Amino acid sequence: RDNVLPAATTSLKAENQAKGIKLTWAAVNGANGYIVYRNGAVVATIQGGATVKYVDKGANTNGAKYTFAVAAKAASGTSPLSTSIVTYKVARPSISSVKNTASKKTTVKWKKNSKATGYEIQYSLKKNFKSGVKKVTVKKKATVSKLIKSLKKGKTYYFRIQTYKKVGKDTYRSAWSAVKKLKIKK
Repeated sequence: RDNVLPAATTSLKAENQAKGIKLTWAAVNGANGYIVYRNGAVVATIQGGATVKYVDKGANTNGAKYTFAVAAKAASGTSPLSTSIVTYKVARPSISSVKNTASKKTTVKWKKNSKATGYEIQYSLKKNFKSGVKKVTVKKKATVSKLIKSLKKGKTYYFRIQTYKKVGKDTYRSAWSAVKKLKIKK
């Protein structure tokens, strides 16, 4: 019998959710489960080698830095830790209002996130944001409203916003806000 330990997973990704951070990784041959570490401590033990995602709802402090790693486990023992991944929790924003303030123009308002770098607004004529998506980047965290121009009268637009945080060369993004819709009447 061979007591070969499972290999370490080759990929680990972290993504901000409305609550917590979602981790996904590559399945490891021979694994019967995984151990998830946050900041060096075990936060979850997952049974079954086919489950390759976990939402850490405890990693929910806006602006906080988290370091995650995953180990695969098998009958023969536990793999080395994956390469760890560093991420930042960026709270999901919400749009407080969308108003057709002037001819073919809309003002989008939201609440400030003091731990953020800025915001990205997306708008589209499609509810699912699958095509024709336009985006506006707001680079100052203190800015809490944006005028969007050149909209078409009589059309209904869908708006959403996310917060982003830049650390060095990396950008961490929040989950998207709930979508707000608005018919342009002016």
